[in-house]
Amino acid sequence: MAATDVTYRPATFADTRAINEVGERAFDDLARRHGWSDTPIDDAGIERELEAQRSLYRHLAETADQFWVAERQERVVGVARSIVRGDLRELTELFVLPEAQGIGIGDELLRHAFPVKTSDFRCILSTPDLAALALSEGRTHDSLSELRLRATAAGRAARDQPQLRTAYGRRGDAARARPDRQ
Repeated sequence: MAATDVTYRPATFADTRAINEVGERAFDDLARRHGWSDTPIDDAGIERELEAQRSLYRHLAETADQFWVAERQERVVGVARSIVRGDLRELTELFVLPEAQGIGIGDELLRHAFPVKTSDFRCILSTPDLAALALSEGRTHDSLSELRLRATAAGRAARDQPQLRTAYGRRGDAARARPDRQ
C-alpha cells in the first residue's frame, strides 16, 4: 500500500464500528508483538469491545476537537482524535491497521488531529511501541536509541501489570483491561 492510495477526512460517530476495529486490531498486534497475548482477537471480541465502549465512543465523537480517519479504497485504515480541555490538548487515539503501518498514515493523522500551535499544552499517553513513541516525539526510526530504554521500561511495566494486558475473556472477565478503563 502506498501513502498516495490513502485519503483523509473528518470522522463522525457513524464511523464508530470501523474505528473500533482499527483500534482493536492495532492494539492486538502490539500486544502479540510484545508477548502480552498469544491469541489473536477475533470478530466476536471486537464486537464485544464495541458494545462495551459505545457510550465512550459517542462522548469522544461529540466532544472531540479534531477527529480524523484515513481511508484506502473506502475502508478505514487509521484513526486519530484529540480533545481540548482548557489550555490542554490530549491525543485520545492514534491507531493504524498493522498492514497499513509504516507508510506515513500515522504521521499524517497526527498532523490533522494533534496540531502543534493550537494549545498551550499537549498530552500523549505513552506506549512501548517504538515507532509510535518516535512519531509522538517527532523523531524518525533512525533516532530511536535514546527512546529504547524508556520503551523497554514501559514494556516491562505492562508485562508485569496484568491490568495492562489484553484479556478478551482469556485472562479475566473483562473484555479488555486497560488503566483508562479502571
